[in-house]
Amino acid sequence: DGHADDVSLVLVGSKGWLSDEVFARAQNPSGNSSSIVVTGYVDDCDLASLYAGASLFCYPSLDEGFGLPVLEAMHAGVPVITSDRAPLVEVSGAAAIHVDPLDIDALASSMNDVLNDTELSSSMTDSGVEHVAKFTWDRSAEMTVEMYNRWAPERLRATAEINRRFYRREPAGSTARPSTELHNQSFA
Repeated sequence: DGHADDVSLVLVGSKGWLSDEVFARAQNPSGNSSSIVVTGYVDDCDLASLYAGASLFCYPSLDEGFGLPVLEAMHAGVPVITSDRAPLVEVSGAAAIHVDPLDIDALASSMNDVLNDTELSSSMTDSGVEHVAKFTWDRSAEMTVEMYNRWAPERLRATAEINRRFYRREPAGSTARPSTELHNQSFA
């Protein structure tokens, strides 16, 4: 019912830190790894085509800044398997399968499950498309404004207190009232 035997592993991206061994193994596969494609760098136009033709997207990152590739794959309607590490768990939510990126057996098992279970694959596709719809520029702007509204007043109060103590040389917790006069002080 599935098609795990009919797929190719496509490694997309330029060589990076500690990637030499991965690329060397991909060029000289052993066992039943007969269909591995190494693309190197891919521009955005071609990347969209790769997502569109993918049966699944596996992103076992050890260290990630945000996880944009996960959202790109979901946007393209591709089931996602990714690391069980921050921020990928937060970014992908319940729409992805989360696996220890160092557990090769768990990665292979999850990939096999998605490739061989059409209901699972379809459910993940639907969940991913629904999940990624939450990530819009409008929502990002709203959250940024919300964060500033929540934290900026406290930050301003803290900054004002630090400035008051520094420029007036008042001890912490002092109840002295700020002066409206300008003071010429030496801070040597």
